[in-house]
Amino acid sequence: MKNYVPVSILFLLLSSFFTTSLKAYNSLTVQDPRATWRYGVGTMDSVTLVVKPKGLFLEHSIYINFSAKNLNYTSKDTLEVIFNFDLPSNAIVTDSWLWLTPSQILKGKLLDLWTASTIYENIVKRRRDPSILKKLTATQYELRIFPMAGNAYRKVKITYLVPLDLNGNILSGPIATNYLNTSKIPINNINFIYLPETKYGNPILKTNSGTEITFWEKEDPEFGKFLYKPITLNDITKTPILQFTLDRSYTSYFTTFEKDNENYYQLAVQLSSLVQAAKDKKILITFDYYQSNTFSKDVILDELQSALIKNLSPTQSFNMCYVSGFDVVFNSMDWMSATPENIITQINKLRNNASNVGSTLSLLAKSLQYVKSKNNDGSIYFLSAGDMYSNIDLSNSILQDLTKEGLASTTIHISDICSLNKFCGYINNILYCNNHYLYTNISRISKGSYTKYDTQNSSLSALFTSSISKTIGNILNLDFYSTVDNGFCYNKYINKDLNQYNLSDYVVQVGKFTGSLPFRGEVSGFLDNKIFNSKFTIPIENRLPTDATNVQIWAGNYIKELEKNISSNITVNNIINLSTEHNVLSLYTAFLCLEDTSYYCVNCKDETHINTGTEELKDSINFISFPNPFSEKIQFTLNDLKDIDPEQVSISIYDISGRKVDIISEFQLIQGSLKFSWQPFSKIQAGVYICILKANNSVYKKKIIKM
Repeated sequence: MKNYVPVSILFLLLSSFFTTSLKAYNSLTVQDPRATWRYGVGTMDSVTLVVKPKGLFLEHSIYINFSAKNLNYTSKDTLEVIFNFDLPSNAIVTDSWLWLTPSQILKGKLLDLWTASTIYENIVKRRRDPSILKKLTATQYELRIFPMAGNAYRKVKITYLVPLDLNGNILSGPIATNYLNTSKIPINNINFIYLPETKYGNPILKTNSGTEITFWEKEDPEFGKFLYKPITLNDITKTPILQFTLDRSYTSYFTTFEKDNENYYQLAVQLSSLVQAAKDKKILITFDYYQSNTFSKDVILDELQSALIKNLSPTQSFNMCYVSGFDVVFNSMDWMSATPENIITQINKLRNNASNVGSTLSLLAKSLQYVKSKNNDGSIYFLSAGDMYSNIDLSNSILQDLTKEGLASTTIHISDICSLNKFCGYINNILYCNNHYLYTNISRISKGSYTKYDTQNSSLSALFTSSISKTIGNILNLDFYSTVDNGFCYNKYINKDLNQYNLSDYVVQVGKFTGSLPFRGEVSGFLDNKIFNSKFTIPIENRLPTDATNVQIWAGNYIKELEKNISSNITVNNIINLSTEHNVLSLYTAFLCLEDTSYYCVNCKDETHINTGTEELKDSINFISFPNPFSEKIQFTLNDLKDIDPEQVSISIYDISGRKVDIISEFQLIQGSLKFSWQPFSKIQAGVYICILKANNSVYKKKIIKM
């Protein structure tokens, strides 16, 4: 039965708290709740991250073992773990587990926040086993666990979904890792496990340092094929990106899932694929590099190459211009198709030939002349680290010269990557540094855009992506409509405000529908101040696999929309009802785990039990089976065991295809030997089977034959 506090009381208690802005932070504390002055920084003994694609989203399951190591607590101390962490604002938290014993899992239930908090606090006073997971703000969460003995550990799992970034045949998503730095004793690495899905290729993990990590292919009798790699702390603490390559390039995708006679969907459509003016776009990329003012050439060109491949398509055209020696050089005399292969080839020419000192004025003039020679059919993307035109009179003179070259008739979009503010001054009470005044006016006169790199608030990747999107076309007043045959789509939510889209973006929508496939729709708006209107149909073969998480994704987006404007008790009550019905955490609910049989989860699969090959595989000489082959019953003995923990023993039988057919729960520990037997059910056919015994950190395997 669902528990509800009167919403009028709940709203009054919570609305004042949630209107207060809380700064995101990550921390891990252990304390004695009876003497809160006894506290310290907790430790993460181990962390396992399991990721799975769910249509256009990525599911993350974080397994963490918490302890109070090096804090001088003993087995007599009863502690509370307080874990504060932040996730992306578009994250949807869907599950929370707490381990009661190594083999008993408590699965969290969603209750309204007031009820869950009251139960947790009262149980802490009675010294029982609860945990509570709360959402404090759009990005901030708090997990509390009680009790933990001073010399023991507590294991938890938190599951959440985040949308993937889309680009043709590439899907990518950030991996939240800031919480890893909270551990008192730094962890050596985290176990990264990827459970594959059809249509999704093997991923790579792109780190902030530019390295790409690939994974080892493994196979487990229970979980099947998977990818695995232990990732060092240095490689993962700065929000790495997990990237997949799909089976082919897509300009549109969709997923569907039916539950309780309602159809839920996700769909995505790339805007640039629908607008002919964007398909035909021509861009001159002008590289004005000054080695002393910015990043290394290789770093810039690597990021530029990624951004161009991500944002341009083969139907679009480009060329490149730069200084080599004392000359302004064009890679080609004509436009080239913006295929990934061409982009890589032309970037390598810049890498090998571009000088370490640019020539801002010459490059701008030559670029304008080039576009003019092509009947002004094209725009300029000017990438500059120049700093020599801070003088207002000199800049105004240059603007006059460039106007004569056709500045007003050619759109110029500028990315200023000069990372040093050398020459600054005020003009009309506005502070300008380096070429800021010149670039601002060039973009104004040409009806383009100007974006400056900020060491505090931006990255090269974000800067290039934003500027290139504007170069393709400035989109305004976007309108997006979707439907199906013999019906309609309803309760629809889009991943961001329509006025925030760039032309290279995919519009991602979740919702419900009644009717029959395919999905159809219409997109309209202004592109570079010209009206466009395009209709689309998403081919049936563009369906991506998904499951019941489709329902949670819809509910999560609906809840976020409601949370944006809490105006009444009715809204709060709607959020609570949606949250508890669909198992999606909200600002007004909490996941509660209790030492109660109704919370025990017998079907929960602990993915940390996947055999990654890092466990020690013991010599099978000590693992004896008799008789083997057998017909009715087989006896097993595992010898030479030391300090075995009965709570960490698991025994399973698998068939040759890796399907689990039986679990053995009864065994004996006698003088360093573990003994058990297996008598198969009558429905188990003759054939080859594998017995897998896991004890502490060791795995033992024995092939057996049933006659």
